[in-house]
Amino acid sequence: MLLCGLMPEEVVALQWKDIVFDEKESAFIVDVNKSGFLSSSPAVIREGKLKTDFRSRKINIVQPLTNWIAENYKDADPESFIFTMSNGEVMSKSSLRSRFQTYLKDLDRAVYHKKPLTSPKRTAFDKELTIKSFTMYDLRHTYATLLVELEVPVRKATALMGHATSTTTERYYVDWGKISTSDYSKKLGEFLETL
Repeated sequence: MLLCGLMPEEVVALQWKDIVFDEKESAFIVDVNKSGFLSSSPAVIREGKLKTDFRSRKINIVQPLTNWIAENYKDADPESFIFTMSNGEVMSKSSLRSRFQTYLKDLDRAVYHKKPLTSPKRTAFDKELTIKSFTMYDLRHTYATLLVELEVPVRKATALMGHATSTTTERYYVDWGKISTSDYSKKLGEFLETL
């Protein structure tokens, strides 16, 4: 979700056949073409069905996820799901939440430099989760925010997010007050001087 901007229901539906290596791009690409219905256990996969038609998209996979995919891709069964419950079935809503809680605990330890679970010197601070209000969708929002911070054009960010219109991307992810326009004003001035 953080490295590709996917929604939780898109993540649970991912199969190895949805990942392709594009020789021209020299990159792995995820083909987002279905979703999981997360209110059931396990999730029901809806082939070719996404929240909107715009959610169908292809996204280049970035590091460090590329390394993990390269290690697992060639030996994987194309029909198997990438993220599964411990019994190998499609993830349920509760198993996805559980996995996310594990991620939060790992993130919490890394961000706040807490002692590992196996350390006999762990304190109450090390045991308590400091990150409290962080959701799975925040990973997707972080992806979009990073695109904007890297000055990816809004139309391209819209396509990567699978939004129907750039208005959605602009409303939730672009802080117009933080966008510096001085570089472009200088360029325009320099251009006009040449006329």
